[in-house]
Amino acid sequence: MYIVDVYEELDAREVPTNLTMRDRNLAVLIRGLDEAGQLGAVGTDVREYLDRDTTDSESRGSVLGLLVRAGLAEVRPDLIEADEDGYETFTERQETQF
Repeated sequence: MYIVDVYEELDAREVPTNLTMRDRNLAVLIRGLDEAGQLGAVGTDVREYLDRDTTDSESRGSVLGLLVRAGLAEVRPDLIEADEDGYETFTERQETQF
């Protein structure tokens, strides 16, 4: 299962945990929201949408990650489910290795 393999690579620090994207309009929007003090509210909204625990502050990166998850949940919920299943398998393997 490819997702489990990538979790193992991440755990071994063989691949980076960050993503890079280039989109001028999104960069302006996110930076503008951050400078206007509204990025935290967007983070709160998307956390509620995803039914995740809230946090006191949101970084740009964390909000972007949440927004990508929200988009995938709408467009391809099967991929979110595959990731969750892959993570569960990865953690089960980790537990049995000790």
